[in-house]
Amino acid sequence: MSEKKILTVNSLSLKIGNRALFDEISFQLNYGEVLGVQGFSGSGKTSLLLVLAGFKQSALSFNGDISRNFTIKELTLMFQNPLYQLLGKTPYEEFFFSFAKNGETPTKDYIETFAKKHNIFDLLYKNSQKLSGGEGQKIAFLSTIISKSKIMILDEPTQYNDSNGVAKIEEFIKNRGDLTVIVADHNLTFLKNISDKLITIKNQGELLSNCLDNNKNSFKNDFSEKKTAFIEISNISFSYKKNSILKNLSYDIFKSDVILLKGLNGAGKTTLFNLIMGIYKLDKGKIIINGKKIKKGDFLSKQIGYVPQNPDTMFFADSVEEEIFYTSKKLKIESPEKHWIEYFDLNPLLKNSPHTLSYGEKRRVSICASTLHSPEIILYDEPTVGLNSELKRKIFNLLKHKKQFGVTQIVISHDTEFCDLIKSNIEMRELSL
Repeated sequence: MSEKKILTVNSLSLKIGNRALFDEISFQLNYGEVLGVQGFSGSGKTSLLLVLAGFKQSALSFNGDISRNFTIKELTLMFQNPLYQLLGKTPYEEFFFSFAKNGETPTKDYIETFAKKHNIFDLLYKNSQKLSGGEGQKIAFLSTIISKSKIMILDEPTQYNDSNGVAKIEEFIKNRGDLTVIVADHNLTFLKNISDKLITIKNQGELLSNCLDNNKNSFKNDFSEKKTAFIEISNISFSYKKNSILKNLSYDIFKSDVILLKGLNGAGKTTLFNLIMGIYKLDKGKIIINGKKIKKGDFLSKQIGYVPQNPDTMFFADSVEEEIFYTSKKLKIESPEKHWIEYFDLNPLLKNSPHTLSYGEKRRVSICASTLHSPEIILYDEPTVGLNSELKRKIFNLLKHKKQFGVTQIVISHDTEFCDLIKSNIEMRELSL
């Protein structure tokens, strides 16, 4: 491996508007090395990656020196939200464009063989914007590695991936040859396994204060006392464009249950959430919530809080404050649970546009907005994506608190650290798709 420097950073400080992110970061990176970047949610990891890549943002300013021994054409960047970088209408088009950037003219057979090799042939002609987070991340990562670059920058590449997907990314990086890689991720085990050098970004602000009682009691479900299911899923099937996604699924969920919904990327986990919320129409079977059969269009916004996989999909207000209180105001909730705003340290961000926040800050806003109106059911779709261990524990405390008050909660997560934390403290049942 060459000792020649590909990147040198001296006394780098970053600001977004008037908000300082971090001060005085310095490091050197040689050709062929892997640099891991870890840090608190909102500390500026994504902003650092964009600055290192040479990308300019109007609100982002920095002081310090950056010396790059690569050009923009020799760089590939994978964004934190994979769907932002998919320009093709389908993964097939995405791969075609990626190969074409290298001066290649790939045939249909060549691209299909490539897709089969990486076990994503079933996604090849799917609408890119209909991909799940995990599916989109697979396509974005494969499109990134097609490029013949000197340096690759990856922003949270494991966040939507199941264990198989994480293992494949790790295998690629370990067998990268002379490729230089910079990776920001909250999966510290993954970072330690792949990194030659590791830097930690410390947030300018203090750690979040815990305004709830964070006792260490464990809460156990007593299934023997449960007689009537709160959510009844009875022999349901659902297909999309003749592709069967769910088939003959039955499951009973009881009040105050905490359910871990498991399955590989694309197995239908998010689809099941959409069916529970009445967004999709079942092919057959029925879903009954608290005695009421759910039909398409019966979105129970008062009864259900939904934390989407991609927080950007729920934002439309001009400020964080408007976003957080929107559902409560619409439902005329007189006493929304405002303490969650302080708990998730959102007071300093209330006047900001939600679209200007970091991914981790957006995640905290989406969770707060989905729980303020005291729903009886909360559906969490990958709630810890983009969050560090401190914030994962805060979400765990949220689950524990809500369970005490009889809230039924279903969690989709590939985050083993988060799932292990729940399982070791709360008796949670598992539903596998």
